[in-house]
Amino acid sequence: MSRLNRGAHRRRARKSRTALLESVPVMATLLLGEIDTDIRIAFTMLFRRAGYHVITAADPRSILETAQRQGPDLVILNLRDDDGPDTCRILRADALTSDTPVLMLSADLYPDAGAAAAAGADAYLAKPLNNDDLLHQVHSLLTARTGECPTGRRDRPADADAGVFGHEVPVS
Repeated sequence: MSRLNRGAHRRRARKSRTALLESVPVMATLLLGEIDTDIRIAFTMLFRRAGYHVITAADPRSILETAQRQGPDLVILNLRDDDGPDTCRILRADALTSDTPVLMLSADLYPDAGAAAAAGADAYLAKPLNNDDLLHQVHSLLTARTGECPTGRRDRPADADAGVFGHEVPVS
C-alpha cells in the first residue's frame, strides 16, 4: 500500500470511529465482568473514553449482584471456563436481568460462540479483538435494545478515538 493510500485509509478509519462514537447513547451503563485486573482497567478506560458509564465486577457472584442492583444497559462477560456461560444463564433466568443484552468475550476455545448462544448471550467476540470491533458490537447491542439509533451523548475527549493512551488496547 502506498504512503498516500495508507493516509487515506487512516483518515477513513478515524472518520468511521468518530461517527460511531458520536452516536453513543447518553451515558449508557455497561457492566464489565472481567477477572483480569489489567484487562478490566484497559476496557474500562476504552469504554469511558467512548462515552459510556462503566461499572465493573471481578467474579460471577459480584457480576450477578451488581447487575441486579445497578440495572446496566449491557453486560460484558469475560470469564474463564464455565463461569461465563453459567453467569449468562443465571442473568437470563433472573426477572431483573433477563432482558439485559449480554456480550461474551473469550480468548479460550471454550466458551465459544455456540456455548455463548446456548447460554443466552446476545453476541460473542473471540479475543484477540480490536477496539473498533468491540465498540461497534457494544453500540450495535445498545441500538438493538432500544429499536432506534440512540441520540445525544455527553461530550467526549478529543482523543477518544485514539484508543487507550493513543494506542489500541492489546487484549489476548
